[in-house]
Amino acid sequence: MKTNEPKRPYKDDNLFTYKGKSHGNGYTVELQDTLGPPNGYEQFDLGIIEVDEEGQLSHPKQLENIGDRIRSVREQDKAIVVGFIHGWHNNADWDNAFLKSFRKLLKALLVRELEAHRRRVIGVYIGWNGRSEEGFGKWIGRIPLINVTTFRDRYRAAERTGQGEALSETLVELTSACKMPLGNSDPVPLILIGHSMGAFILQNAFLELLKHPGDPLVLPTHRINYAVTTKRSDDEEVLAPDLLLSLNSAADSNVAKNINKWLLDKKWEKRFETSKAEVKVAPYNPPLLISATSSNDLAVGFFWKIGQLSRKSSTTGFDKAIATHNFKKSKMEAKCEKAEFPDFYQPWHCLHKDNRPGIPTPCFAIDLPDHDRSKNKDLTHTRYLLTPKERDKPSLFWSFQVPGDIIDGHSDIFNYKAASFTLALIQLSGVLASAPGDGWDANFSEETLDCD
Repeated sequence: MKTNEPKRPYKDDNLFTYKGKSHGNGYTVELQDTLGPPNGYEQFDLGIIEVDEEGQLSHPKQLENIGDRIRSVREQDKAIVVGFIHGWHNNADWDNAFLKSFRKLLKALLVRELEAHRRRVIGVYIGWNGRSEEGFGKWIGRIPLINVTTFRDRYRAAERTGQGEALSETLVELTSACKMPLGNSDPVPLILIGHSMGAFILQNAFLELLKHPGDPLVLPTHRINYAVTTKRSDDEEVLAPDLLLSLNSAADSNVAKNINKWLLDKKWEKRFETSKAEVKVAPYNPPLLISATSSNDLAVGFFWKIGQLSRKSSTTGFDKAIATHNFKKSKMEAKCEKAEFPDFYQPWHCLHKDNRPGIPTPCFAIDLPDHDRSKNKDLTHTRYLLTPKERDKPSLFWSFQVPGDIIDGHSDIFNYKAASFTLALIQLSGVLASAPGDGWDANFSEETLDCD
């Protein structure tokens, strides 16, 4: 294990490998002294990208390093890539709470891959100045309660970052590294997650690329036999990020409305075809973007409006006009037996889908763990229902609120239950079927679900 933790700025030394080791009570990971080999799924990589105050890459080599790493892994093995953009009051410091939690999420993904799919996990942490690094704001931002006065300044910084070159370059390069043809290697799944103002950045960057006349994010593919496909109006099959997930988004809902408009105008469609995957699940239209917001998040539900002053809009999760689903605790009994996988003492969840044919946007039951794992306690679950408002209308953007017992307020997105919830959203979005490989059947139980 490294005796000295990395310190900012990372400059060009921005890639790190964690090696895993199983033992009687679970699974641990250790930071390695050198970058690990590109093959082997009992380890994960972490790449860090630093963005400056004006929305530019602080060290352009960082993005190049990460793109090269993804390609080198693809040449050796299967992989899954997860990017994360933090929000207000945070940055890319190694000991930052969100960077620590992101490493724990990567470990959870690593364990899941050890259980079933066996792909190399690659994480990309995108750090911006969510806490001002200059002038008087540098000191104000470190004082509890008083630091709320930095909202408008940091919101403008987030807007510059989302609309700046760094994020556009990053999304394009990550998509290219994951999806462009590379010898005999297959494309790999790409998931991008944004929290709070990080979700505002992610949505802005995606919108900027949608509006770009050169379509830099949309990559034609010559391989058409994947179970989940994304197409445009000319029926051209394209390869783009598999999922953009916003958690407790601080984005103005107008950004989501503009994204929806562009996707509808260009007639984008995402489709899961069971005939290509040879599974029993009925075909449906998975989301490309998901916005999930805690119902008791005062930061984006109340204080956001105060910080905006004259604006008469709201955040995505609190705009009822664009809500697509209801997500609530169910009285139905959870059915979530332990799978026949190696047990690393990680809490698990179960996903159930309305399996009736001809429903573009089905309902889902998600059984989430009631507590973290302990050696002498059986794991129990509670069932939640994700029910569409319009099941006959496919939508690429899903938006809904989440009960507070899953995400308790604004920053509680990495607790064991919220982490399981995030993994469930990744599964139902069709990420695991966006590239060739086994394991799609493991996404859903064999239970026939009727949400009526």
